[in-house]
Amino acid sequence: MFKINNAANMNGTSFHDTTVNAIPSTLIERLGEPREGSSDGKVQLTWSFSDDDGNVFTLYDWKEYDINVKESTTSIEFHVGSRTPDLEYDFEKWLKSQISLGVIA
Repeated sequence: MFKINNAANMNGTSFHDTTVNAIPSTLIERLGEPREGSSDGKVQLTWSFSDDDGNVFTLYDWKEYDINVKESTTSIEFHVGSRTPDLEYDFEKWLKSQISLGVIA
């Protein structure tokens, strides 16, 4: 099982071609306020999660320079990052179901 974990150490997570398309305002409504983006402006919104074994997953926009992602009302592509790419499919499936149901806690 996965859960939001704002204290998770995101160092060492990276993108392995797993993406989720979503409207940023829906993510904020379902996931709560995101963590701060990157200092170089490549990421505006990011959330961190962990599973029962302590594996860390991140969800973040990537290089959406032309828009204010937080205020966007159109769907954009969010990247999933982790240190364990073999678990990303399960995380992606869980995340999509939770977003559509609105039950993330």
